[in-house]
Amino acid sequence: MASRRKRLPPNISRIDYARFFASAFVGGTRAARQFHDSLSSAGGQQIHNALLIMNHTARLLWLADRVERVARGRPGLQIMFFMIAAEAVAKLFDDYAGEGDSKRYALRFFASICSQEHRDRLVALSSGLPHAGSSPTAVAEHLYRIRCDVAHRWRYFGLNITSD
Repeated sequence: MASRRKRLPPNISRIDYARFFASAFVGGTRAARQFHDSLSSAGGQQIHNALLIMNHTARLLWLADRVERVARGRPGLQIMFFMIAAEAVAKLFDDYAGEGDSKRYALRFFASICSQEHRDRLVALSSGLPHAGSSPTAVAEHLYRIRCDVAHRWRYFGLNITSD
């Protein structure tokens, strides 16, 4: 009798980064795998930081996706992971080695790293978010306040987002 390979449950340590980022690459999974492999095999601090940015971002977004499964209707939890990812990317991008400065770097992600197209999309998508404001900076600051409410006060249950 042939043995069947047991499928392992999803785990953050087994993310297939190429599949995770495939939609961001014109060539899909193959192109994403080539890019990730090139970062994995190259040297230098900037290349290492780029690999960390990809891997950490995937892990945090992976967690945010799973939170939705177990805490449906609690978007504050997802927003917390998204904002932590934004902060982490900005800190890695700047080769930041200090501690703190979470808000500054989370906002820097939206102001300096995201393209204008993505900032415009952020504002458009925030229309269902109460008190978000109408500029990319105002929306990012509001999302950061939500992150702090969840991370420091564990207030994840009172946020309602409307959608059209």
